[in-house]
Amino acid sequence: VQPLALRFWPEFAWVGSLTRHIFRMLTHWGSMVEVTFLPVYFPNEAEKKDPTLYANNVQAVLAGALQLPAERVSTQIGAKELFSSGS
Repeated sequence: VQPLALRFWPEFAWVGSLTRHIFRMLTHWGSMVEVTFLPVYFPNEAEKKDPTLYANNVQAVLAGALQLPAERVSTQIGAKELFSSGS
């Protein structure tokens, strides 16, 4: 797999409620995105046997390229937090 790292500039960051975020996205004339093509990542024998290990290692490569921590986020938890925020 060839990882592709996308970095959106801070003006596109999540701020406030879902409604406010969608409004900002729809009324923003343009967005700056930095695209970085990373070297092709070939799985080793252990990764071929364990897809989760492979995914975690590719995630770590992407996180390193973006200089961010590799974090595990649940979309279920994220959706609950998103729709329960009162901002």
